[in-house]
Amino acid sequence: MVEHWSPKPGVTGSSPVTPAKTMDNKKENLKEISEHMKARNVMTLATSTHSKDLWTSTVYYGIDDDLNLYFSSNPKTKHAQQIQETGNVAFAISDSDQTISTKNKQGVYGQGTCTMLTNIKDITKGLKHWNDAHKLKVDTIPLSDFIEKVTQSKIYKVTPTKLKMFGSTSGEKEIEITLQKKGTFLE
Repeated sequence: MVEHWSPKPGVTGSSPVTPAKTMDNKKENLKEISEHMKARNVMTLATSTHSKDLWTSTVYYGIDDDLNLYFSSNPKTKHAQQIQETGNVAFAISDSDQTISTKNKQGVYGQGTCTMLTNIKDITKGLKHWNDAHKLKVDTIPLSDFIEKVTQSKIYKVTPTKLKMFGSTSGEKEIEITLQKKGTFLE
């Protein structure tokens, strides 16, 4: 069963609607998705152009408490150029050690918007979350490298608008949530 919260009752795309759950259940589902995302640091990122040229990339990411994802990439890469063009992304996060015979497989799919960060305060925040996710010293990739243009890479921020988890521990086969600012639900 797919749980879906939409800004308009009955709007679900191709998924069936279930009765609205309590806010506590929504918070529990969001917490479970958040824990899954925070326990990992590699995602597959999908991008496209306006002309529907599709591309996927594997990126290492960090995450903040609002479920924004941060990664570093060279702006000359195909995915970075497509992000610059459209800003739309989709992503998948799963445990790469899962095999076909693994019981209780879990993963998170999502979609959202992505931007290259240009403000020093935002870059500092994104870099901190990236370094934290990889359990590295805060200065592993120092901010000065970005300021002094020592590195060609830039920090990107993915702001999820929709998240879907399969293999939920809550007993549901799938849970789906639509987000607005700061990791909260659209009602």
